Amino acid sequence: MTSLANCPAHGFWKRSATLMMIGPGKFGRPAVLTVKRSSKATFMPNHIVFPGGICETGDFSKSWNHSFPDFRQFNISPDAKYPDIFVNEAKDKLDEISAHIGFRITAIRELLEETGLLLDKKTGVQTVSDEFRQKVQQSPDQFCQLLKDIDAVPDIWALHDWSTWLTPLGLKQSSRRYDTQFYAVILDNVHHLQPTSDDSEVSNVEFWDVGEIFRLAMVGKLRVAPPQLYELSRLLNFQSLDELRLYAKTRNRLGTERMFPVGIRCLDGAIRVLPGDSLYPEQPDLIGTAPPIDSCSKLTVDQCMMQYPHHHRIVLKSDSNRPVIKVNIKLNLEQVGPLGANTQSTL
Repeated sequence: MTSLANCPAHGFWKRSATLMMIGPGKFGRPAVLTVKRSSKATFMPNHIVFPGGICETGDFSKSWNHSFPDFRQFNISPDAKYPDIFVNEAKDKLDEISAHIGFRITAIRELLEETGLLLDKKTGVQTVSDEFRQKVQQSPDQFCQLLKDIDAVPDIWALHDWSTWLTPLGLKQSSRRYDTQFYAVILDNVHHLQPTSDDSEVSNVEFWDVGEIFRLAMVGKLRVAPPQLYELSRLLNFQSLDELRLYAKTRNRLGTERMFPVGIRCLDGAIRVLPGDSLYPEQPDLIGTAPPIDSCSKLTVDQCMMQYPHHHRIVLKSDSNRPVIKVNIKLNLEQVGPLGANTQSTL
């Protein structure tokens, strides 16, 4: 893996966090909060994503530990494994506190900015005033003091580590790249919540039944960003919130692995491989300095599937505009796979 000691993250991508707020949907199955990115957005315009955004310096300020002493007792399992997104680099001026706190602050702040919802440890989820929301949007580095002013405590303890995604190289839509930590918060009741869009970064906010949004995306009626689509397909494994909550709590002690899709060309299409795939590099080129992988350049997609049999990949044939996720391996760190481990599933 490329060393970030010689390749500071902020020179190639921005660190960010996103929050999957999950509650009861139809028949008790999970529903998830989504936002639709504005048509004016520079990255993934008009796509449905989970609330989230880039880290601000104030999210990692030592003022959090000073203002909220309980933060000092926030611990991560010593057995957990994480990618270097969590390494406090000396060259990276963001980190004055644990990155595990800072990323959670980012996720909670972005949720508030984009939906008007505050995850407060004292009162649960509450809707903030438009005035308070605007203050946070205008001065994100003052988020800590703004919360103190209303006697609120960001509930970092409620956020479960879910996954880590790094934007792949070579996207046609944008050269912007993000190293993003995904979190999940699981709520017993969301029906009383009234999230609203900010009419700036996002144009719509909505709770979706996981199965319904996935189905609509599959038939082309909704445009869902690729990482979100992958994570929605994983959520389909859970038929109840209790089942999901048990999984999240149990697996939280293990950490996350960076999901960095690596592109490979075939004669009749392309695939993006993910960790554990037969074709996934032992040391993936994160910044695009190595030559492209040409293992399948003279093979069709089907031939590549047969010759390299361990699959954790997204396949797109030239005669189709619908990607297909192929998974026939057990994922690392006890992660459930799309639509269940050891299956292959169509997106």
